[in-house]
Amino acid sequence: MKQIFIVTALENFFGQHENRRKSLDVEKLYRLFKEAGQDVQLTNYHSVINGPAVIEDAFIFYSGTKHAVYNAMIEDVVLYLSDKNILLPRYDFLRAYENKGYQELLLRKLRIETLKSFYFSNIAEMSSYDISFPVVYKPVSGAGSTGVCKVHSLEEITALSVEKDKWYWQFSKKDDFWDTYKYKIDWLTKRFVLQEFLPGLDSDYKILIFGDRFYGVKRSVRPGDFRASGSGSFEHVELEDRLLDYAKSIFEKLGTPYASLDVCEYNKQFYLIEFQCLHIGPLVHLTSQGFYQYINDGWRFQEESPDLEKAYCRSILHYIDAYS
Repeated sequence: MKQIFIVTALENFFGQHENRRKSLDVEKLYRLFKEAGQDVQLTNYHSVINGPAVIEDAFIFYSGTKHAVYNAMIEDVVLYLSDKNILLPRYDFLRAYENKGYQELLLRKLRIETLKSFYFSNIAEMSSYDISFPVVYKPVSGAGSTGVCKVHSLEEITALSVEKDKWYWQFSKKDDFWDTYKYKIDWLTKRFVLQEFLPGLDSDYKILIFGDRFYGVKRSVRPGDFRASGSGSFEHVELEDRLLDYAKSIFEKLGTPYASLDVCEYNKQFYLIEFQCLHIGPLVHLTSQGFYQYINDGWRFQEESPDLEKAYCRSILHYIDAYS
């Protein structure tokens, strides 16, 4: 039996709760794995880096953080551990965390077909592609639709993505302003994703998956807006089998212990808007009264009191049993 290592940040912090500043109960996680008969160990990133012990042939259960500097260190540690261990989730999903650009590449890698999208770090690259406006502009990082907007032209994208630092402002009033501006457009732009815009949507779905248990809410778009993510307006509704079938098909292609899927329906077809497999925003689970499960060739709803640590533990054990 392989050991399970729960790798935490400072002071046993494991940031997978509904608030990024709140940790899962690591001691409870440890106890749940022990009660399930697992050989589980607790460690932290700095011990992996600086400690004498070498971790090999184990399952590594970890999380990331929104703090860019600390997360860069976590990426180093997790990539280092990936060589001789099984990561939960895989390194790809850490790379895709706070990185919508890599999410697009990962969708291509996993052959998941959804809305047409482009990933750029340079506005000049756009001239090589036929982009039909309007499109949805997304900075590569950010949650709750932060920075996401509908754009109608290259000029709007330029205004959103050009890095206007002190150098820009110093030279923007000179006679050679256009050359300066062109330099900024060509080279010093933020990374961003352009995604196909679907008109007339009034809602989407947030589907949370822990192993074989599916939780979901319907989210309404913001008043006078097109975005449902971050609106705070959601309700637990009965989920159609078609929607659950679609979510299940995406989850199976992702091949991860748990995931969060943003899904919309347009012209009676479902599309994946975004996904996360790290820091999945568990509010859907915490406010639920139960889950959907595929049993005997059909979907069944079962009542359940939410317990986040149990959900993570169960999903990890389900993944180990199914994929290892």
